[in-house]
Amino acid sequence: MGNIVDKLYRVFFSTRMALWLMVILGLVMVWGIVFSRTVFAGAWLIVPALMLLLNMMVCTGRQFLRARKFSKRRSALNESSCLRAANGSEIAFAVDSDGSTPERISLLCANTLRRRGYRVITPNGDSPPPTVDSEPLFLYARRGQLGYWGSPLFHTALMIIIMGGLLSGYARTVEPIVLTEGGSTELQPGFLSFSMEKVTLHRVRLDYSPDGKLQEWTAEVGLEQGGKEVNQIVNSQKAFVEGSLSMAIQANGYTPGLIIREGGRELARVRVRLNSIPTDRGFRNEDDVTLPGNDRGALRLQVAFWPDFVWQGQEADTKGDAPQNPALSLLEAGQSPAMMQVLKLGESARFGDRSITFDHVKPWLMFEVTRDPGYFVILAGFWLGISGLFLLFLVIPREVWVTIAIQGQEARLSVKGRSQHFKNSFHRHFSAVTTDLKQALSGAEQEGELRLGH
Repeated sequence: MGNIVDKLYRVFFSTRMALWLMVILGLVMVWGIVFSRTVFAGAWLIVPALMLLLNMMVCTGRQFLRARKFSKRRSALNESSCLRAANGSEIAFAVDSDGSTPERISLLCANTLRRRGYRVITPNGDSPPPTVDSEPLFLYARRGQLGYWGSPLFHTALMIIIMGGLLSGYARTVEPIVLTEGGSTELQPGFLSFSMEKVTLHRVRLDYSPDGKLQEWTAEVGLEQGGKEVNQIVNSQKAFVEGSLSMAIQANGYTPGLIIREGGRELARVRVRLNSIPTDRGFRNEDDVTLPGNDRGALRLQVAFWPDFVWQGQEADTKGDAPQNPALSLLEAGQSPAMMQVLKLGESARFGDRSITFDHVKPWLMFEVTRDPGYFVILAGFWLGISGLFLLFLVIPREVWVTIAIQGQEARLSVKGRSQHFKNSFHRHFSAVTTDLKQALSGAEQEGELRLGH
């Protein structure tokens, strides 16, 4: 039973399984883009994504343990540790010891390696070990230990990006809001929202063609978060984007402002948002509206807005979408079309003992507010991945072993080294290190070098 579990473990949490899961995910995404997007919300995507996430979690955990082991390794300072380094680079040479002890030579070697950025480790820490001339001395030096963490950090970043993608796909919220020019509203709290958010539509500019047809709408929109407001220009091609929140214009129309009076006394001021209905000749703005009234009840009207009003026979119409001659047509519910009243800006109409004045008109825009909670997760994964790649390819772990033995008037040194990767570049680096060691040991200023170590 144990062998079966071990085999399943090795198969499921292997690199080959991760590659197959990536291929399956890629095929599912292509199918969803080309044929049916419903697969993005089904098990065909979520199951392989979760399997890949679990696979990477286990593999990354193993990489972290391995990186921790190597980054804290203190190699045994003996002949066997040097032999284990033989799969890297190796060179042996002899210099005139001139009566120097292994202790003094090891100090000179340690100083030379430190100038190359290595950390020298000996049984007594960073101090050279006491020894006798007849025994060889071993030094171990290393650099770039942070490079061991590059691969696990990069794989962790991939996991975070996958989790961010799943969060974006299954926790994204869409909220429609309608704003009149100069108006504002507070947004519903979203996932991971920690402060109140308020949207204000500061200004709206409508661009029309020479024949009066609406071509483009441009709006200045402000988003207030935590006491700080960010303003952006939005149009049909450009959405408002701030962090994980975006707002895109979906529809537009007009909002007439009405003043309701009775017996010379003002009852209410109301803004009526009319639906914008596309027709063969442009947009038609109309709706059934219930206006506040007195004790006898509310007033129900059929309201239509005509941006550039004109009579077409007995029917109201508009020349275009530009509000060059704005007018309202009002018809009380249940009345015949012949009872319809048309108001220009500033004009009033009576309905029983109540009067309605067409005071002003403002454009309105409907925005689709989208919150993507996976945005910051994916962004964090991206930068973590960049950090992992930096450590992986630019901070390269390298190790050097030095064996020092005195034979008569000669000091014999055996230098071995290896690199985590990029073996060819390490050979050039190792050659430069050994050249420095030769020059330091055979130079005329050996005593000065020794004093440098102290």
